[in-house]
Amino acid sequence: FSRRLDIPVDRFAAFAQKFMTVDKMCLLGTALIVAGLSIVVCIVVRWTEAKFGAINMMRSMTLGVTLLTIGVQSFFAGFLLSLVRGE
Repeated sequence: FSRRLDIPVDRFAAFAQKFMTVDKMCLLGTALIVAGLSIVVCIVVRWTEAKFGAINMMRSMTLGVTLLTIGVQSFFAGFLLSLVRGE
């Protein structure tokens, strides 16, 4: 679209168009989801071992949920990117 209007292509847009494919975005999203889920499951296992008492794992839980959220967003962004590109 930018070629027809003679709009200069941004460096990041050129990088994204060249290297961010649907497959890579879905693989990245899946890897982040697996990493986030493994952290959250580990914390839940420790919590059950502590008889559902108080545990001080807030930073680890925040990391796990953040990785999980970014993974889901990356996974679906890959599909959105393919729709925008018309693949």
